[in-house]
Amino acid sequence: SRELLARHEFIAASSLNLLAAAWIQFEIHNWFSHGAPQSRNEFKVPLPRGDDWPAKERFDGCMHIQRTARDKSPREPWLGAAPTFRNFNSHWWDAGQLYGHDHATQMKIRSRRDGKIRFDGKMLPEDPDSKGVDFTGFNDNWWIGLAVLHNLFAPEHNAICDALKSAYPNRNDEELFQHARLI
Repeated sequence: SRELLARHEFIAASSLNLLAAAWIQFEIHNWFSHGAPQSRNEFKVPLPRGDDWPAKERFDGCMHIQRTARDKSPREPWLGAAPTFRNFNSHWWDAGQLYGHDHATQMKIRSRRDGKIRFDGKMLPEDPDSKGVDFTGFNDNWWIGLAVLHNLFAPEHNAICDALKSAYPNRNDEELFQHARLI
């Protein structure tokens, strides 16, 4: 990587910007959310003497890369012996980054009124477990690009709820939320 990816001067991207990077991550970062890695089972990549890899991530002259946890669920014989690995969040394009991957998370992010997500009119609330990070379906690998998109899509969900409530005034909170989520 020091030879292939090294840049000795800034090379501006003329057709792509950080918004595109944020959009790509927003769309697929749940595909690669494998939960807590296995400890003491790292890949060890030897580093050359004098390498500037951060000291907090360097041990015994090696870069340690944590492995993804193996899936220990029973396997069907027809699947063969190929290993599978766990994914904490859904690996589908299901907007899990907004809505979470389980009912408990959905209930935390919801206002519980007219199917809406908690939103103060300007921003998502702060995650009580992650200071300075928006509270949403999941906020792995958080940065400002994701914050922009989460704060763009949350009021869109709520606007869809308003339209559904207007068209179907007898629908309850759960029905409005689930239909808006699908839209």
